[in-house]
Amino acid sequence: MNKEVTVLSPKPIFWISQFIGWGLLLFLGVIGELIATQALSYKTAISSILIFAGSILITTLFRLLILRKNLLRKSFSKMVLHFLGWSGVLAIFFYLYLITGLLIFSFDIDFSIPEILSQVLSNFVIFFMWSIAYSTYFFIQNSRKQELNNLKLLSVQKDMELNVLKNQLNPHFMFNALNSIRALIDEDPIIAKKSITQLSNVLRNTLVLGQEQFITIEDELKIVSDYLQLEKIRFEERLIIQKHVSKETLHIMIPPLLIQTFVENAIKHGISKLSKGGRVIIAINSANQLLNIQVSNDGFYDSQKKSETGIGLANIKKRLNLIYPQHRLNISNIDDLVVATIEIPLNSNSK
Repeated sequence: MNKEVTVLSPKPIFWISQFIGWGLLLFLGVIGELIATQALSYKTAISSILIFAGSILITTLFRLLILRKNLLRKSFSKMVLHFLGWSGVLAIFFYLYLITGLLIFSFDIDFSIPEILSQVLSNFVIFFMWSIAYSTYFFIQNSRKQELNNLKLLSVQKDMELNVLKNQLNPHFMFNALNSIRALIDEDPIIAKKSITQLSNVLRNTLVLGQEQFITIEDELKIVSDYLQLEKIRFEERLIIQKHVSKETLHIMIPPLLIQTFVENAIKHGISKLSKGGRVIIAINSANQLLNIQVSNDGFYDSQKKSETGIGLANIKKRLNLIYPQHRLNISNIDDLVVATIEIPLNSNSK
């Protein structure tokens, strides 16, 4: 209730509700008289027309009072007190309007105190209930608008966060690749030169595809293959690469550098620490509406050591949480392998 209320011209829904609401109320009254007396008197017909026109006029005026005096931004208790007060004033005004109209048509009027109080009280109750109904509708509409604005804001924030996370991966990728080449410069300059050529190919694919929000698994595997060829130069026979990829998964869309990051992690924290080297196994398949991606490597995963995780893995976890709230990510030791498993619901992967 802290927001200022802007006075706007009534929308079509307001007029439609007014005509239907008051029309239905009077229709039921007329039907009631027809059932009771088997006839519709001239006075009832004129009264119905006056009440219909007056009710729309008075409640439209009430709406302007509510908005111009910013009653909807006051505390609940003050708002209700204002509604009660204005309902009383308008009930008296409506009674005077109706009596004047009936006198113009020369109808006999009962001016007894009980009759006047009964009419005014009846009008008061109706107008107060109308004010409650209007304010309820107003708050529901504002709540929906606020919810929509919040969802839009969350969407913008999510896109911004994803872009920041995605842009962190390219420097992370280059850092790992350059470290690999640096290790080769003194050991074998010729292979280091070849590695730089290979790196340029990797970066070209990474820069082109890495700027997309989603890419196919087939395109992601091209980046992975280029990267593994680069690492193969450094590790030679110490690195064994195995791939088991179902053809039906090649066109599924995933965030760029998703598999690549786990492959980098497998080599950095697994293969590079083993004097004899080891295997990197990539397995991708789909079943039961789930995309299953596994990247395994020889070694041992110690979840308690911070060195076992890095920018890339932390980045991927955040991205997966943002894009696929229902995903499952698990890194565990199975036999002599460290197995990173990602399960993504295919129905959420509709990009």
